[in-house]
Amino acid sequence: MKKFLLIYIVLTILLISDSFSQTYTFNRISAQYSGKDAWKSWWIDIGSTSGTMKTVFSGNDAWSEWDINLQINEGTIRTMFAGENAWTYWQFTFNDCTGYIKTVYTGDNAWKEWEVYDGYSTLKVTTLYSGENAWKYWKIYNYNGNINVSATYSGENAWTSWSINDYLPGEKTGLKMAAIFICVISGWMQNLPAK
Repeated sequence: MKKFLLIYIVLTILLISDSFSQTYTFNRISAQYSGKDAWKSWWIDIGSTSGTMKTVFSGNDAWSEWDINLQINEGTIRTMFAGENAWTYWQFTFNDCTGYIKTVYTGDNAWKEWEVYDGYSTLKVTTLYSGENAWKYWKIYNYNGNINVSATYSGENAWTSWSINDYLPGEKTGLKMAAIFICVISGWMQNLPAK
């Protein structure tokens, strides 16, 4: 019995240490389709694997809840409110963390700066430039490093493909995904009038 218990403890420690030592680097996120509903379904390249991000519902409120499957980590992101300010406050739940996304400011430019936090870590998400193309370039950061997210294309469909340079390897995958999500959803929302 003692021998079995010792083997069990050693295997458990090895599995836990292996899962904590793995770091996943985001590379790209792109809409799976084209056309007016392209924003509802996305491919995500992460490390040596890939995942998806899809709306849960259809119709006018489809944007308010998302299922995310990264193979290594699954989760949901959903708005906390209804109405015209629903986009300013979100909750996320992943295998490795649970937390909130909120705008730092209110008003017309609230979408330009966000905080993503899970009770242990906080990521700041901010546009790099001002003006009508501000939504194309984002910086996600905390004291551990940063992630740069930028639109791959130009023009009105630029929001459909994003390049990600992830220099935040030690951070939780779910927390990073929540921060990347807010860059993408903000870019898409800024392009709604053009649709």
